[in-house]
Amino acid sequence: MDRPLGLILIWLSFLLLPVSARTARCEDSIPAPAIQRTPPRLVLDPGHGGSDPGAHGRGRAEKDAALAVAEAVAKRLEARGIVVFLTRDRDQALSEPLRAAFANYREADLYLALHFSGEPRVQARGFEVFVAPPPPSGLEPQRWEAGQARVWKQSRAWAEAVRRRLGEVASTFDRGEGILPHPALEAVTCPAALVELGSLAWPDEAEWWRSPAGAEALSRALAAAVADVTGWKSPQTDDR
Repeated sequence: MDRPLGLILIWLSFLLLPVSARTARCEDSIPAPAIQRTPPRLVLDPGHGGSDPGAHGRGRAEKDAALAVAEAVAKRLEARGIVVFLTRDRDQALSEPLRAAFANYREADLYLALHFSGEPRVQARGFEVFVAPPPPSGLEPQRWEAGQARVWKQSRAWAEAVRRRLGEVASTFDRGEGILPHPALEAVTCPAALVELGSLAWPDEAEWWRSPAGAEALSRALAAAVADVTGWKSPQTDDR
């Protein structure tokens, strides 16, 4: 077969291929969506616990406030169709590596640690969302490589979605996003963030999140944030 005729036959064969086959190479270069499962799995991690009370403010310990919020929000998110796992459902101490291992064992699609501060300064009021920083700013490069290295961009998108959606429902200040060297955040293999909901030194903040209205607002915000980063649609529509 002479060369021009051969090239023509190859080109015609290519044109006769299904479109999906011709575009497979291009599609392979596009990163897969972060979430493949429906419904998504969310791990909520109420901070501290047991012998580690966390911050204090006005006679209240962070470990108790975080757990109360996590339990109230988990029920509401489950009613919206999201699969929710709590790293702890009682007052118990958990190491940060164990919290990360729990999320990875559960094959979580998203991870969110819930915290409060005890800072009395006015500047500390409001909520703030954090992600773990990459090396060299992080704690352990090996832990980072095994955990967040492959999903850090998705973690930043998750943190941004949480911050934006909280801003739509919260009655407190939006203090933005930050980075926080944190063992659990580094070791989790799915998009991961930590939210500090407010200061226990300002009861109107902490108590609002624990109230039915605050828990409902937080669950709506998180459900919307989950939808933002996964494309998943809740069977329960929030028109409020």
